[in-house]
Formats: sequence, structure tokens, C-alpha cells
Amino acid sequence: MGRTGSFYAIWNGNIPEEKWIENLRKLESKEKKRAVLVYKQNCKWISLFEESMCEGYIAEREDAEVLSEIFERPVFAFSVFDSDELIVAYSDKKNKISVQYKKSLFDEDEEHEIDFEKEVEDWLKDSDEILIEELKVMCERADQVEEKLKENFPHILLQYADEEFHDTLKNIWNYKEYIFEEDRMEDILEILDMKIFFDKMIPDGYKKLSL
Repeated sequence: MGRTGSFYAIWNGNIPEEKWIENLRKLESKEKKRAVLVYKQNCKWISLFEESMCEGYIAEREDAEVLSEIFERPVFAFSVFDSDELIVAYSDKKNKISVQYKKSLFDEDEEHEIDFEKEVEDWLKDSDEILIEELKVMCERADQVEEKLKENFPHILLQYADEEFHDTLKNIWNYKEYIFEEDRMEDILEILDMKIFFDKMIPDGYKKLSL
């Protein structure tokens, strides 16, 4: 059985510690969630932990939207399902941005890949020209779909990474040799300078903020 859970990162922007406490009160008041933040004044991202939102939970962009509205900051939500799927959700309510991407160890385009050209060659050698032309169009469309699937990279990540790491992020996203999707997630988080925080584990130099 693989790992299932979610991790949240809120853009810091050097907001005063008192403001973070105020937003925790909003979260508790509006969503009945008593969360914990891992805070460091000059860090890029503030990590949020709330058991029902993290342990065994799959966060999606709606969850990021709620946090972005309450904290008034851009928010990433990273989720791993059974170690096989990674979901990257992002919301910036102020700028009306909300996106979500999924990466799987078993991508659909790989599972259901069909060589349409070979189908035409092997099965329809004696078919009429009109049918063959129609199937060639199908092949072209299939190629276009495959190209689109390859482009399904969360470009929003690049906004928060130095340009020298842009190609590295794309390579991590497209790398096919990961055994667990949490390994892909952790490599992405390292480049974005996000610290994973679960329950009582606090990275060195950070402190816990809670009500």
C-alpha cells in the first residue's frame, strides 16, 4: 500500500507573524479547521498542516482556492495518491488563477498507446482509398493528442523557480523512472525551496504557529 496525503505551501512575502495568526483564526472560523503553520520570517513558503486536510486526503484546486482566499496569498497543494499519482494544484484568488495538473506512474497515453499507422497497414491493406484517407486523418489527430499530453506540464512552477532550474523542473516532471510519485514531488519541492511539514516534524530554523 502506497502513501496517500497532501501538502500545502503558502507564499510568504514577508507577512508579519501576527497576520499569519489572524489568518489561522479565519480558517478555523470559516472552515472549522485548526491548522498549524511552520513559519520563518524570510522563507519563501509557509507550510500548513491540518490532519483532516493532509493525512490520507487528496487535495485539489478547490482546496487551494479556499486557502488562497483566507490567507490572501498564492497557494500550492501537492497530493500523492497511493504513491502512484501526483496532483499539483495552484490558486491565486487575487489574480483569479486556479489550475490543476496530474502526473501518474501509469500515464493514460502510455497505457492506451496505439500505433494507428500500423493498424492501417496490417488491417486495411485492401480497403478503399476514401477509408484509408479518413484513417490517416485519425492518425494525425492522435499525434496531436499525444503532443498535447506531453505539454501537460505545470508551467506555474516556473514562476517560482530561478530560470536556471526551468529545464530541470520539466525533466523531473517528465522523468519516467520514479518508483514513487512522492519522490517526484520532493524533487520539485527542493527546487522551489518548499519544506515538507507533517504533524510534529519542524525543519531546523523554523517555528510552529498555531492557535
